[in-house]
Amino acid sequence: MTMTPKLRQTHRAMWGLLAILLPIGFISTLSLDRDPPIQQQTIALPLPDALPIVVRTVEKPGIQATLRRSNQSADPQLELVVRQPYEAPSVVVNVVTPTRQLAIGSVDVAGIYRFALPDSTLHPTISLVDDLKHSVLQTIQF
Repeated sequence: MTMTPKLRQTHRAMWGLLAILLPIGFISTLSLDRDPPIQQQTIALPLPDALPIVVRTVEKPGIQATLRRSNQSADPQLELVVRQPYEAPSVVVNVVTPTRQLAIGSVDVAGIYRFALPDSTLHPTISLVDDLKHSVLQTIQF
């Protein structure tokens, strides 16, 4: 298809109109009062205090797990010190019993995590599971 004189004239008029309107549009956007971008802050829940009595500590590559308890309460506490963050974006901490697995929390970056254990057993098995791929990353036996 070739350009007819009428089509050529319309084409030239449209490009002339765009040559005027586009710079005006760009300059007018500079004068708009823009709000600064919103910076998201992560909400960190306060870390519970560590229970005073250390029952047992287990060292694994990149992580230290400590089982703690107090004099008054029979419920133990699990303390995880993650030294090297996991490559998985979603790591769930599970307590494994002979009958079921119970999720007690999640781990995302390097740091200290404390979780209340649901029962008074002093020899739990803890598994760290990649929640997206459903694969066990580490198992800690106390």
